[in-house]
Amino acid sequence: MMEHNQLKVSQQDNILILERIFNYPVEMIYDSFTDGRMLEEWWGPKGIKTTNIIYDFRPGGIWFFKLNSEYGVSFSKSIFQEISENRFSYIDYFSDEEGNELKEMGSSLIDNQFESIPEGTKFTTTITFESKEKLEESLEMKILEGIESTLNRLDDLLSQL
Repeated sequence: MMEHNQLKVSQQDNILILERIFNYPVEMIYDSFTDGRMLEEWWGPKGIKTTNIIYDFRPGGIWFFKLNSEYGVSFSKSIFQEISENRFSYIDYFSDEEGNELKEMGSSLIDNQFESIPEGTKFTTTITFESKEKLEESLEMKILEGIESTLNRLDDLLSQL
């Protein structure tokens, strides 16, 4: 059994699987990931301010947002693929300020699942990178630390509601 707040990580070829337990109902966690206003409150590692430019949560819809930090501004864009009860997937990539993909950074397919368990919610995100090399580059860029910090921000926010 995973402990609350502990990020469980597994890797297989170009796929990264992350799991975490939240002590909140599945509806609350799912809504935190799918409500654009709520996302702006917690998305990104500590020290990052997220501003939605476009948020259209539906299959084929776009999430285009700006990330502000002490190091500058960056942009990211996601295109929602499948959306079902307690699950959604999207293609994610870094972009320029117009939303054009920065191809050298690569894209990934992200599948988020939210499972109701006695302790609250088991959140699983499966990230499929273009290649094992792109996954390794992301690990070198501290993707795991960034995701852990981001999920900690969500947990902190929910504890104040």
